[in-house]
Amino acid sequence: MNSTKKGIPSVKEERDILHAFLDLDKPEPFIKRYSYFIASTVRSTLIKSHFPFNENDIKDQTNEVFEDLLKNNKRKLRTYDESKSRLYRWINRIAFQITLKYMMKKGFDSPKSEQNRDVIDEKVISIADKFPIADEQLEQLEEEEIKRLKFESVMSIIHSKTISDRDKLVIQLHYFEGVKLIDIANTFGISDSNIYSIHKRAIDKIRKKFEKLFKQINKMNLSE
Repeated sequence: MNSTKKGIPSVKEERDILHAFLDLDKPEPFIKRYSYFIASTVRSTLIKSHFPFNENDIKDQTNEVFEDLLKNNKRKLRTYDESKSRLYRWINRIAFQITLKYMMKKGFDSPKSEQNRDVIDEKVISIADKFPIADEQLEQLEEEEIKRLKFESVMSIIHSKTISDRDKLVIQLHYFEGVKLIDIANTFGISDSNIYSIHKRAIDKIRKKFEKLFKQINKMNLSE
């Protein structure tokens, strides 16, 4: 098979490649056919996120995707359901998710995050606008202190173990990269109602974290 073939594979071609890989233990056609798709997804995700990278990063993340599909006797690949998605799209989603996890592991200090800190602040602190804290209580704190608490609440949840990696990705994509929830649902291959439930669950945790931080700060102020 031509290793430089870049067009979208036909359904029959995907079936043949998958059969050769899973049943005949011939990974070469699969790797040759989908290397381009995976590398392209990794590259485009990093570029759109303005995340610094080099060609070695592209190769490393492409290998990470293949390793993820190969591990445990190709367990993840065996879960693929042709009735729900084309194989190349399914693989692209996995590449997308693995790349986002890589960015999260590296941190949110990408050029885009730094340049758009004010924009990000406004987006994430707006989450707390409906928090059940009386206005007169908030008036006890300086505006910048309130903003800091709100932002800190979001970031502490994102970096904690209280929500799943997928929930963290939803928050990061929606608030830091400006991706619509419906588009995230399509990327993850889940329903619109599911993505809204994931979003609500994460926001509820952020609200509780903000309330806790606020009470701590307010208690310290009262004791002074």
